[in-house]
Amino acid sequence: MKVLVFDTETTGLPETFKTTIFETERWPYIVQLSWILYDTETHTLLNCQDHLILCPIEIPTESTKIHGIKNSYTKRKGVTMEYAMDLFHTDVHRSDTIVAHNVSFDKRMCMVECIRLKRMHPFIENGLTKPTYCTMMESKSFCNLVRPCKYKGTYVKFPKLTELHDALFGYTPKGAHDAMADVLICLRCYMKYKEDMDMVKNNRTLSKMFELYCGSYR
Repeated sequence: MKVLVFDTETTGLPETFKTTIFETERWPYIVQLSWILYDTETHTLLNCQDHLILCPIEIPTESTKIHGIKNSYTKRKGVTMEYAMDLFHTDVHRSDTIVAHNVSFDKRMCMVECIRLKRMHPFIENGLTKPTYCTMMESKSFCNLVRPCKYKGTYVKFPKLTELHDALFGYTPKGAHDAMADVLICLRCYMKYKEDMDMVKNNRTLSKMFELYCGSYR
């Protein structure tokens, strides 16, 4: 099976969680779009893309503090959203399943950008919605992160990507909030959780990439 694992970094969050994708003026902009296309049967890296995106607005300081991306970086090294989306569209259609941590948010971000570009988003093919897998939703019970409610009792929170990695591998990786690092962490978690296989120990290229973006692994 071919899985496409992707992540976005943005200028912020939508105004509310009820904001529809058609209210594009109330949504942030993508400033980094990264993904890996991976064959889970042959353990082959089929494609890897990491793009800073030219941003039409000033990136808020609060967002830069999280992901480190400034307008000066995107002006120097960024590509247009249309160029990145062309490449992304091609690999989405090559895949069997789309994977992300909080896939709903990242998927909707891409849909918003497609609406701004007046183009079809890539998540429907031949009239069918591309299957998705959310590592955040699927691993909630496994991580079992119990937290106190504000007034009474407890609840189980959704795990952050680094918390899922810690639950699976016993340590917290570096590089969180760089989209490429998060893609590598997400792919590693997905393969371990679904296939009980550590992809960094089965693919030399991915092991080198993981060390580069996320630090030494164990």
